[in-house]
This record gives sequence, structure tokens and C-alpha cells, in this order.
Amino acid sequence: MVRFAGSGDGPRLARRRRFEWHLRRVLPWLGRHVEDPNPNAMALVAVETFVRPLPMRMAEYAAWCFGSLRGSPWLETLSVGPAQIQLANWRRRGAIPEVRFTPARFWRVRDPRASYRVCLELLAEGGVANSQSAAALARCYTGAAETPYVDLLEDARVRAVAHLARLSARRGGMLES
Repeated sequence: MVRFAGSGDGPRLARRRRFEWHLRRVLPWLGRHVEDPNPNAMALVAVETFVRPLPMRMAEYAAWCFGSLRGSPWLETLSVGPAQIQLANWRRRGAIPEVRFTPARFWRVRDPRASYRVCLELLAEGGVANSQSAAALARCYTGAAETPYVDLLEDARVRAVAHLARLSARRGGMLES
């Protein structure tokens, strides 16, 4: 369960309820649509899609487009997509050929499956793809282990493990969680 300080107050309780609803929507979708379900990658995609709402993402895509027109040097570090992956990491993993904006690259980074795959590769590279520690995941993925983010990530990770166990049981044990 997400541990918000003073969770009895309205805004934090509302955020917690929104996050729980978000997890109930996102985790089943990911569990059905990715080839190699990993609870850590699923949890990161779920958290990143929650903490970075659609209006902020649209602003990032606009910045990517306009930054590409100007040849801005900060494009490499711009994070985009459901898993908020830096464009340089998309390029290094061959998911996009370069960081300049094109409509095809826009649709590629917006694809939750592609975002999940690159996220999983980043976790594997950092040696935490199968970690039990939300703090280790956060440090690898964001460079820091800040408490609110780690709390969300831990809750999402626990729920992803439980979801994959249920999915595996329904499929006759074909998946390992």
C-alpha cells in the first residue's frame, strides 16, 4: 500500500485512490500485451504514466518537435513515452535511429509495448530487472530513490507481481512472476 504522510487529508487520499485506480487499469493491459511480463518494468511504466499526466507528455512532444527544428542540444536528455525514457536511450537501443522528431518516431515512443521493452532493457543493463527493491529500481531508473516515488513504485511492483501470479494461474502456470 502506498504510504502517504498524513494520508487522511483530502488531496493525498485522492491521489492514492487515483493511483490505485490507475494500477487496476494499466497493469492488466500490460500483462496481456507484452511478450515477457516483468513486474519491475510493468511497475515503472505504471508509475511513470501516473506521475507524468497526458498534458505534460503533450508539452514534451511539442518541445521535441520544436527542439528538432532548432537542432537543440538538449534533445538527447528529453524523456518521452509512457516509461519516460530519454531519447538518447531510445536511440542507443535501436528503437529509433536518431533523436530528431518525425511522426514515425513520435508514434514509436508513444507505443506502450515499445516503451516497456526499452524500460526492461534499461533495467537489465542496470542489473535490477529482477530486483526485489523498489529503491534499487528507482536509483537505477531515475538516478535517485526519493520516498514518494519509491512508495508508488513499491506498491505498483507488489501489485504487478500479484497480477502476474493471477494471470499465470489462469493460463495454467505458463508465466513465471
